[in-house]
Amino acid sequence: MGELYNRDIDDLVKYLKDVEAEMLASQSSRLHRGFIAEEQRRYVELLTAVVARIQSMGTGDFPEVHPVPLGQ
Repeated sequence: MGELYNRDIDDLVKYLKDVEAEMLASQSSRLHRGFIAEEQRRYVELLTAVVARIQSMGTGDFPEVHPVPLGQ
């Protein structure tokens, strides 16, 4: 999917924080532990999409350009 840019990492971190907040907010106080089955499937799909995005991102080396004054 192209090069990995810092803004892409920031977007993934924000997305993961949103997923985390949703996980915490959706928990029922009646559950001893774990997730309700339909929520568990949805979280697995969301996180699988994040993993796929990370795996598809390659780094790009951009050569640094240093201006050279003309005449030298």
